Amino acid sequence: MTEHRYQIQVSTQLGMRRGTLTWTEQGSALQGTLHFLHRANPFSGQVCSAGRRVFSGQIQTLVSRISYQADCVLAGSGLTGTFHTASGDYSIVGGYRYGHHPGRHHPGCHQRPDR
Repeated sequence: MTEHRYQIQVSTQLGMRRGTLTWTEQGSALQGTLHFLHRANPFSGQVCSAGRRVFSGQIQTLVSRISYQADCVLAGSGLTGTFHTASGDYSIVGGYRYGHHPGRHHPGCHQRPDR
């Protein structure tokens, strides 16, 4: 099992917001938590080829839950990607905190469904 932790910044309609993405990988499956807007939001997804990770979950805000699908790429000690939501797409950038992220190939990653 491999653990990953990234300090992230998400570009939102209200400006940049900071958070933490933490997950573990076992085979091609991943499970984790997005700590964002002062809440812990669980997610699950897949490890894909060339450092790509896709996962989905819900972000709890003060007044609602926002469903998202994320598509991220790990490169060196950084992470870049996008949260795809019904209200738009939000870019993610982050820096690696600890753990090990091997560049293994994991075939069979599914593309995100159309909204």
